[in-house]
Amino acid sequence: MRRSLSSFFLIAGLTFAVPQVMAGEMHAGNVPDLASVSSKRNFHCELGNSVTIINVAGQRDQVNLRWRGQTHRMIRVNTTTGANRFENKASGLVWIDIPTKGILLNSRSGRQLANECKDYIKLRRST
Repeated sequence: MRRSLSSFFLIAGLTFAVPQVMAGEMHAGNVPDLASVSSKRNFHCELGNSVTIINVAGQRDQVNLRWRGQTHRMIRVNTTTGANRFENKASGLVWIDIPTKGILLNSRSGRQLANECKDYIKLRRST
């Protein structure tokens, strides 16, 4: 029943940014309330994967990344290429956002978790 309800809300487009917290990565004081969210970008990736990036107002050097039902606080890392790179040392996640796509990596295993991630809004405008 719970799965069918969540499927209904997803299909109906009524998804809400209610972050879930992974133990040890964030505590209640770090989860953004909906009033402080300045933007939310939904990425659709290869193999049916999806990633949501939540920008918090006034926090340019960090974002919250939602992946497989978990929210991870990601800290900006400077790059020489100008790409937007965010990392979470505790989970090993790395998000790289370039103008044409986003990539989610696991730095511990050296694997790509999600590739060819396209911003849903940009995809709709181009079709």
